[in-house]
Amino acid sequence: RLVPNNTGGAFVLYKCPGWGTISAQSIDAYGNMLWPIDGLLLVTPTNYINIIDAVPDGTGGFILNLRSYQSAQPPHRLVRYSAQGLIVGNDPLIPFNVFSKDECHILHSSGGQFILYQNDESGSIEFNRIDASGNLAFPVNIVYDPGTSDFVTLCDLTTTPSGGVVFAWRQGIWGGNHNLMIQKLDHDFLPLWTQSGVIVDTLGSEMSDTSLDASSNGSTWLSWYSYNEPSPAKAQVFSSEGSPLWEQGGKILTTDIARVMTFGFADRGLFFWNDENNGMDRLCKQVIGTNGALSYPPGGETVVQKLRGQAYIYDIFALNDRYITLWQDDRDGYKIYYQISDQNMQPLLAPNGVALNPVLNDEEYQVSLQATPDGKLAVLYNLQEQIDGSTVYETYLQLIDHYGERLYPGRGIHIPPQGSYGNGSVMGISGNDIY
Repeated sequence: RLVPNNTGGAFVLYKCPGWGTISAQSIDAYGNMLWPIDGLLLVTPTNYINIIDAVPDGTGGFILNLRSYQSAQPPHRLVRYSAQGLIVGNDPLIPFNVFSKDECHILHSSGGQFILYQNDESGSIEFNRIDASGNLAFPVNIVYDPGTSDFVTLCDLTTTPSGGVVFAWRQGIWGGNHNLMIQKLDHDFLPLWTQSGVIVDTLGSEMSDTSLDASSNGSTWLSWYSYNEPSPAKAQVFSSEGSPLWEQGGKILTTDIARVMTFGFADRGLFFWNDENNGMDRLCKQVIGTNGALSYPPGGETVVQKLRGQAYIYDIFALNDRYITLWQDDRDGYKIYYQISDQNMQPLLAPNGVALNPVLNDEEYQVSLQATPDGKLAVLYNLQEQIDGSTVYETYLQLIDHYGERLYPGRGIHIPPQGSYGNGSVMGISGNDIY
């Protein structure tokens, strides 16, 4: 977890998997580490405690929210630390039985206070509020119940500038439509909108990813996306009274698979999302006014992009006065790529290399690579295909010259029979002949 301090730096809170300890590092505004290089130990070794949340305490320190998986320990524990990493006040900050379930969450709120909440399988959410010393604002938790459905799943929850909360959830009946809902609660956790919430959009059956932000004028900004569906990423803004300001179902940000981050202002919303098309990772943005006007073309503007995935090198061969490098690349599935370089190792083919089979989407794996005396490279490889629901491996031979040209048409020469990975094939070179 990364928690800002009050001097432009941050606390980095982390669990060490090998030791089970929870430690912290303090970093100033220039990136200098202020604590020991191994971090400051906050929680002694145990593999049964994890960090759930962490928030700044308002005075330069932080509040750490821990979850215990040992029956002998309280299920959740809030601990406040000073700017020097020392425990401040009670430990735990609040009694563990304030919430009945195993895990509660903490959010930084206005006026030096913090909001605690916990949701259960029925969809109801319990709220309370504390100050930095752990004093509870309500003797009994305030409960919001979204109503009766076959299922209710909380998607996102954030604080409002006035000290309340706004949250989104999906609900529905099994085998029927699922609705994405939104609700806003005031400082006392009482509904400001219709008791059962406001319908944002009708979704399919897959998981939704949402992002919420509340602006100072009372507007609420929401973006959402349903995974594993042909569903675009959308956005909507709601007035302080809970009315959507844009068309029903919201505005489309992108039709690509995306996770969106939402930042709301009084007159506009700023949206960032990732785009993973055509072997590239892109960070895109869009700004939309409360009047619905787009600041950038539909689909957003690219902020930064890079080649996606990882590359695993196979080998490098000399082909006459040039070199060929081959690797497996997962920028767009597992495929074989290659590059031709001159004597000064300057690439001669397209930037980022050339796919062995540019038009195929099936996975490829090298079996054997061998150079011939006349400056060509023989590539024996497997092609993994899905045929009638079964995974089938076909073996092919391709020959590449020192210009990077593929000399056999299509996938290359098919090496029967069809079968398992590798197909038992072995390749050898005698003169310029391939066996």
